[in-house]
Amino acid sequence: MPQPKYSIDIGNIKVFDETQYSKQTKNINSTNNEFTKRILVLKEEKTSEDINSKDNNSEYLPNTNSLISLSLNDSSYLNYSDTNESKSTFYESKSQISINNSIIEKEMEKDKNKFNLVRANYYIKYKLNDITLNIEYINLNTPPKYKISDKCYAFLYPNEPVTYCITITNFLKTEKINVNPTILQINNNSAKFFSIYGLYFCGKNIEIKKENETHIKQCAPNSFICNECMDLNKKLYNIKDKYMININGRVSKINKGSYHCFGHFLCGNQIEDCIVKFTCSACKLLNFFLDLSKK
Repeated sequence: MPQPKYSIDIGNIKVFDETQYSKQTKNINSTNNEFTKRILVLKEEKTSEDINSKDNNSEYLPNTNSLISLSLNDSSYLNYSDTNESKSTFYESKSQISINNSIIEKEMEKDKNKFNLVRANYYIKYKLNDITLNIEYINLNTPPKYKISDKCYAFLYPNEPVTYCITITNFLKTEKINVNPTILQINNNSAKFFSIYGLYFCGKNIEIKKENETHIKQCAPNSFICNECMDLNKKLYNIKDKYMININGRVSKINKGSYHCFGHFLCGNQIEDCIVKFTCSACKLLNFFLDLSKK
């Protein structure tokens, strides 16, 4: 039976003025990194008459001849394992201190960030808004939160292997997936639940053989999720085996032969969507360590 196809015009939602954008970031006198500067510029973007005029101009409207066809294929999941009880407290404390002191966290709390109208309309049409599965920590450990409409939002991630609160795009969300579930009671397993991420990690060092090389990855935040912890995390949220959870904490699915999380990432001067042509760094890690030829 042929797989269902979905068309998303990625090219026509990239309507940011790159030259103006670069000038704005250069005008920020700060020691902040490039990602933080761009967040501040996006934060200050107003819904002015000029912007509204631009958004409504025909040159920015969808070009139906360039629609990208998405074929969502089935996938399976990761196979690896790791642990240490003290690591749970260590990682949570370290992450919480970093988050509380960051400019990104302060900007997120204000909840005044918005995507431009054209981009927002695409996200609404194709259900590319985000849903956090661990509601208790929704305002503590997430990337900057951007408004799509009065009813939905999405996070804007840095393209880095940094772990945030577990999140899924509405495009992949089903009613069977648990939101803010009761923590599983684990027996005979070294995995620890990190409430700040809503995920299990065990801390073990995992040996992975790939292309005649041996890689050592630790099952820990900002690093890797082993096979056992991946199974626990998926069981906790009732996530199907064909889905994976990348190290950003985003639920991912195979699309066009590789894993994509359908998330939104600030790369250089523009926003990229991890759907087909662009693959975020967290999904690249999944693709590298998994044998996709068997999927």
